[in-house]
Amino acid sequence: MKITAKWLEGKRACADGKEWVAGQDTNDAVELIKRLLKHNINWAVWLMARIDDLEVLRQSDINAKDNYGNTALMWAARNGREAVVKTLLATGADINAKDNNGETALMWTARYGRKAVVKTLLAAGADVNAKDNYYGNTALMWAARNGREAVVKTLLAAGADINAKDNYGETAMMWAARYGNKAVVKLLRNGGAK
Repeated sequence: MKITAKWLEGKRACADGKEWVAGQDTNDAVELIKRLLKHNINWAVWLMARIDDLEVLRQSDINAKDNYGNTALMWAARNGREAVVKTLLATGADINAKDNNGETALMWTARYGRKAVVKTLLAAGADVNAKDNYYGNTALMWAARNGREAVVKTLLAAGADINAKDNYGETAMMWAARYGNKAVVKLLRNGGAK
């Protein structure tokens, strides 16, 4: 438990787990993650989403889910941590894992407009047309709704279904129009949206 207490002390001092891991022996970092996985899954996932140490992540349960179904890959992608995303993918993170709402890392990344991470996930084989469980939204719908023009272009280039409908019959074009994202509406219209 000494290593856990040491981490908790350091956690208060820095918001980035990577900084803490960099100052630790690999075995200590792996031991901490294993302990956290048993006693506080949320912290374990939080920490794994912030480190890009290949050796530590190889020895960890990188596909563990927190109480909301989020994996380290989802958190790293959502926060735009491209280096961590690449390391997690290199260690076998499930690129199409879904959280409790059925959202994937690609959906979260598209929502927040993290273009570089979107490209990384697509290059690694993320399902560009996956739908969430609750509304049936796709990554394109999330990007359109939030006015993420560059991400919309990237998703369309990767084969996103421009006319896909959610569970209520709404398309990315409808979401973009509803939220007043004129540039995205124009982009979708020019791309053949109905």
